[in-house]
Amino acid sequence: EFQTGVHVYEPKAFDPFQRAKIKNVWGFFDYGLSAPTCLQLVATDGDSYSYFFREYYGANRSISEHAAQMKTMIAEAEAAGSFKLEGIMADPHCFVKDTRDRKVTTTSIAEEYGLEGIYLIRADNNEDTSIEKINEALKVDSGRTHPVTLKQGSPRVFFSSECRNAIEQIQMQRWSKQRNPLTGENEWVGERDDTVRDHAYDLVRYWANSKVDYPTYTGPIKTPRYGTHIEKQIVRATVNA
Repeated sequence: EFQTGVHVYEPKAFDPFQRAKIKNVWGFFDYGLSAPTCLQLVATDGDSYSYFFREYYGANRSISEHAAQMKTMIAEAEAAGSFKLEGIMADPHCFVKDTRDRKVTTTSIAEEYGLEGIYLIRADNNEDTSIEKINEALKVDSGRTHPVTLKQGSPRVFFSSECRNAIEQIQMQRWSKQRNPLTGENEWVGERDDTVRDHAYDLVRYWANSKVDYPTYTGPIKTPRYGTHIEKQIVRATVNA
């Protein structure tokens, strides 16, 4: 369903914060050790159009280095678009407690990022439902007006050309093939080809599995203020409770 001429926009020509009535902005996150760590910012407007408009993508950095660069990107985006990020939905594996590459024992990636001022919420990682929802969002609906071209016929999701990894990887995804013992032919099976890069694509899946009209997060940390340590956030939430 993906077509660059339909789903990709140039940020210099189209700014969703100027041209659309943005209701909220959420982040979607995936952690990598030697593989890239990725964060996508997605804005959704009152007509349920979503715009992937900022992308962080980096590898071979410490958690503190990733967090510092992501906080800078978030702060710049918030200032430019006059919004506050609702929260960041992350790969559920980020919440598993283990030692892996970290010096601290019995902790999780999410907890360590929280100490650096990046607060994560568990995303839905269901593969099958996300693929169906991505396809639905990419389909051109003849009854909708394209917010960029203002022509009739539009999908529900768009990508800034600056989100290069998301654009590239959503087009790269392939399903594995397996030989059918009866026919001798290779057939697609329900398993993604693990040789294809998918770190940025996985964030599109987390977005797809979330509600388009996102509710405000009402967990223990009421309003994340990126750059403030998680202990202070918990104290503030307790005082305001």
